[in-house]
Amino acid sequence: MFRSRGFSSSVRIGIMIYLLAKKKAFFMDMVSDLDITPGNLWSHLVKLQGEGYIEIKYV
Repeated sequence: MFRSRGFSSSVRIGIMIYLLAKKKAFFMDMVSDLDITPGNLWSHLVKLQGEGYIEIKYV
Protein backbone atom coordinates (compact mmCIF):
# COMPACT_ATOMS: atom_id res chain seq x y z
CA MET A 1 0.00 0.00 0.00
CA PHE A 2 1.31 3.45 -0.95
CA ARG A 3 1.55 5.87 1.93
CA SER A 4 2.22 9.56 1.42
CA ARG A 5 4.91 11.01 3.62
CA GLY A 6 3.42 14.48 3.19
CA PHE A 7 1.39 14.14 6.38
CA SER A 8 3.95 12.31 8.47
CA SER A 9 4.53 15.51 10.45
CA SER A 10 2.13 17.27 12.80
CA VAL A 11 3.56 20.59 11.57
CA ARG A 12 2.52 19.73 7.99
CA ILE A 13 -0.94 18.80 9.16
CA GLY A 14 -1.17 22.16 10.94
CA ILE A 15 -0.03 23.95 7.79
CA MET A 16 -2.67 22.19 5.72
CA ILE A 17 -5.43 23.01 8.23
CA TYR A 18 -4.28 26.65 8.18
CA LEU A 19 -4.29 26.76 4.38
CA LEU A 20 -7.65 25.05 4.11
CA ALA A 21 -9.14 27.74 6.33
CA LYS A 22 -7.38 30.65 4.60
CA LYS A 23 -7.29 29.33 0.99
CA LYS A 24 -4.05 31.30 0.43
CA ALA A 25 -1.51 32.98 2.67
CA PHE A 26 1.65 35.04 2.66
CA PHE A 27 4.77 33.37 3.98
CA MET A 28 5.50 35.79 6.83
CA ASP A 29 1.87 35.68 7.97
CA MET A 30 2.20 31.91 8.22
CA VAL A 31 5.44 32.22 10.19
CA SER A 32 3.72 34.51 12.67
CA ASP A 33 0.39 32.71 12.87
CA LEU A 34 1.87 29.21 13.12
CA ASP A 35 4.70 30.32 15.44
CA ILE A 36 7.46 28.46 13.61
CA THR A 37 10.77 29.61 12.17
CA PRO A 38 10.98 30.66 8.51
CA GLY A 39 13.42 27.85 7.74
CA ASN A 40 11.22 25.23 9.34
CA LEU A 41 8.11 26.49 7.56
CA TRP A 42 9.91 26.63 4.22
CA SER A 43 11.17 23.05 4.47
CA HIS A 44 7.66 21.80 5.21
CA LEU A 45 6.13 23.86 2.39
CA VAL A 46 8.64 22.48 -0.10
CA LYS A 47 7.81 18.93 1.01
CA LEU A 48 4.07 19.57 0.64
CA GLN A 49 4.61 21.08 -2.79
CA GLY A 50 6.71 18.10 -3.84
CA GLU A 51 3.86 15.80 -2.80
CA GLY A 52 1.44 17.89 -4.88
CA TYR A 53 -0.66 19.19 -1.97
CA ILE A 54 0.12 22.90 -2.38
CA GLU A 55 1.43 25.36 -4.92
CA ILE A 56 4.00 27.98 -3.96
CA LYS A 57 3.72 31.25 -5.86
CA TYR A 58 6.31 33.99 -5.67
CA VAL A 59 4.98 37.57 -5.59
